Amino acid sequence: MQGMFGVDANGRNGDLGMLWKEEVRLDLLSFSRYNIDMRMTYQEGKMWRLIEFYREPDARERHQAWSMLWRLASNNSLPWICLRGFNEILWVNEKEGGNARLEGQMRAFRNTLIELGFYDLGYTVPKFTLKCGQNAENAIGERLDWAVACSDWGKMLPNYLVRHLASLVSDYCPRMVDTMGKLEEINHLDNSQDELEKELDIKRMLNKLLEHEEVTWMQRSRENWLRSGDKNTKFFHAQATQRSRANRINGLKDEARGREESGSSSCKIFH
Repeated sequence: MQGMFGVDANGRNGDLGMLWKEEVRLDLLSFSRYNIDMRMTYQEGKMWRLIEFYREPDARERHQAWSMLWRLASNNSLPWICLRGFNEILWVNEKEGGNARLEGQMRAFRNTLIELGFYDLGYTVPKFTLKCGQNAENAIGERLDWAVACSDWGKMLPNYLVRHLASLVSDYCPRMVDTMGKLEEINHLDNSQDELEKELDIKRMLNKLLEHEEVTWMQRSRENWLRSGDKNTKFFHAQATQRSRANRINGLKDEARGREESGSSSCKIFH
């Protein structure tokens, strides 16, 4: 891994980060709690902007977020693509379940994209980027994360493909933008009630297994870090391993026989 850059989350929301390989050239232009603005140098010296953007879920903050997009647009004339958590939908059919989205909120989002010259890059199935709920009856699905770009970016990289990937440990699905169009189609679960129930059951089971693993390592390491919500299994494993080494008996010594090193029959009993 050649480079990385991140912005800490505000509480549990809004963490941003980028990682890139050695053969990719990315230069940081600006950043804030709500965006990372990078310039990417492409083949034959061509350049475009890659912006990771986050808008607070609180609808009262939406005008501030759209104003930020306008400021970003005015900072540079390069073709650009904007990704991540807009926390808004364009049309009513991009949400299922839960409370209906207000038309004024959707219209403000649509107008912002139109005025900035952005267009939706589309996606491959599944449709929603957020799926939550304990069962099929109260499940909610929304397309809250987007990949949008200006027309010049689309002309520069006409073979792009955006995929919504499956996730078993989060309500949000990750997204992949392939600028070369080499992703292959794969089969996904459909949105039928039976398949949704199966998917939710798998998520619940996997989360229980992950929690059990963390508790096990916490008990072995004697470190009560779970109180602060730190889900770091590697830390617990390292602490338990270190304590095991400290408690290991490497040899015995008595007055009659002297010291016996690890590996003798007497020492093996205590391992």
